[in-house]
Amino acid sequence: MGSIALPAVIFMLSLLPGYILINAYNRAEGAPLNYAPFAVTTTKAIIYAAFFHLVWFTICHALHGVGFIHRVDINSLAALMMGRYDHIDLQNTMQPLPIFLYFMSQYLVALLLGHVTQYFVLKHNLDWAEGEKPTASQKILAFFFSFDMPWFNLLKGRDQNIRSGRLTALEIRDLLGVLTSKDKWKDSLHTIGKYLKIEHAITDIIKVLEAENPNTHKNTLADYIQVSCDVVTDINNESYILKGYIDDFYFDSNGLLDRIILRGASKRRYRSRLPFTPILGDLFVLKYADLKSLNIQYENLLLNYAELIAGLLAADKAISLEDRPPE
Repeated sequence: MGSIALPAVIFMLSLLPGYILINAYNRAEGAPLNYAPFAVTTTKAIIYAAFFHLVWFTICHALHGVGFIHRVDINSLAALMMGRYDHIDLQNTMQPLPIFLYFMSQYLVALLLGHVTQYFVLKHNLDWAEGEKPTASQKILAFFFSFDMPWFNLLKGRDQNIRSGRLTALEIRDLLGVLTSKDKWKDSLHTIGKYLKIEHAITDIIKVLEAENPNTHKNTLADYIQVSCDVVTDINNESYILKGYIDDFYFDSNGLLDRIILRGASKRRYRSRLPFTPILGDLFVLKYADLKSLNIQYENLLLNYAELIAGLLAADKAISLEDRPPE
């Protein structure tokens, strides 16, 4: 039993960097972003682990003798994995501390690399080819970095065309320029932002409004997207419409949507014309299996702030704000 178990343990330890990298890359906010078959995941793990070991072999041979770094005895490693212990010089090969550092450094780097790569891919939308005519480089990047996560994109508002409710970012910028002056509209924005206590959004507003094409700042705008939904479900054998802002969502083990968490939820009977009644509580949990229909709406807070500022200027309510101290 021992002769079989040790090679299996060594083999799993050798594959772990690949699995750690895949798991770190495929999870965001606790939600898995990929549900690839086990055979596909294992194949990727073997390829990634082989890459890690190749890099670590090279580093160990280049820095042999520095601190705790030793050369990797490939022959002894192969003999261990085949259970041929009589071909191993245990005294010189089995050094606990270098072996521990070798594997732990791989695991830590794999974990960090997975999270950093995922952050970069999601931030710059490298996981899909955007536009009507995506470039060859976009297609290649999408092929290597794509996630199988339609629900994640939908409920996060990542792949939506960015428009405000009434005005585009360009129209808001032009309005601000007319109502103030070409060289002072930024100062007016900062002043109003301080008064409204939204200074954190002013820099991003200016960045978007200065762009010739506001969609070039799609990632900036997406950070301010708030997703709400209307659902039809049965409560006590009666159909109700529930609405609220999506606070979180969870998937089941098969990657299917399982639960939606609503914030600020309210309800009314289906087909009723009465106003919505607030549901007491901080969060409302909906089982996706209980929903009859789901309507999703996107609200961009960043452009809403800009519209609010434009409305204040248009109504001539911001003239004296520079002399008014913040509350």
